[in-house]
Amino acid sequence: MDMNVLIPLLQTVDSAFPTGGFSHSLGLEAFIQHTGTGRCAKNFGILKHAFVCILENSGSLSIPFVRAAHSAIVNRNVIKSEQTEHHTLVQLDKMCETYTTNHIARRASTRQGKSFFEVACFTYSHLAQELRSAIVDLPHCHLPVVYGAILAGLGVDENTTLTTFMYCVVRSMIATAVRLDVLGAMEGQKVQFLLQQLIPEILDRNRTRSVGDACMKFPVIDVLQNTQDTLFSKLFYS
Repeated sequence: MDMNVLIPLLQTVDSAFPTGGFSHSLGLEAFIQHTGTGRCAKNFGILKHAFVCILENSGSLSIPFVRAAHSAIVNRNVIKSEQTEHHTLVQLDKMCETYTTNHIARRASTRQGKSFFEVACFTYSHLAQELRSAIVDLPHCHLPVVYGAILAGLGVDENTTLTTFMYCVVRSMIATAVRLDVLGAMEGQKVQFLLQQLIPEILDRNRTRSVGDACMKFPVIDVLQNTQDTLFSKLFYS
């Protein structure tokens, strides 16, 4: 990969990139409270199951939108054949809003999407000129749509874009588990390494999934996340 692409990519996926991701638990906090999962060896299987469910849902629901948004930017000046699926960023954003039925997840996605867009355009001045007109009109700014568009604008290829999106999901899950004290810092790194090995398989199963086929494979974690606002005590916004 071109170093002029790789270095900004590393900056973008770094946890220090201020997109507000640390305010959102991806439904993990509600899951832990409702299942009573604590920090002990016997509960690790339950926690690992939650991790896998979140990863699978991200692959089947979000990856199609990341891929389509990336394609919309890369191919914006290319004439599409009638057989090729093509959506504008506005259409993708509206579809993502419709498909994200959980109001907590929808709120988290739009907040992070707006933050990601603002920080990226502030950091990379050329993006502000190239993509602002394409993204500024988005009615909701869902994170998968914005992420795919921004990385395409940075010149990152599709496969790397999808892989880093899933990496960010894993990274956020582990950071959440450590902050909730169900994993230790060192243990979290070990679990993250194991979960990262699932990314290629998840991508292979969802790489060709169209946005029309985007879905939630494991609805229980989504239902539990829907109760985030009703938790008596909580550390995360979603």
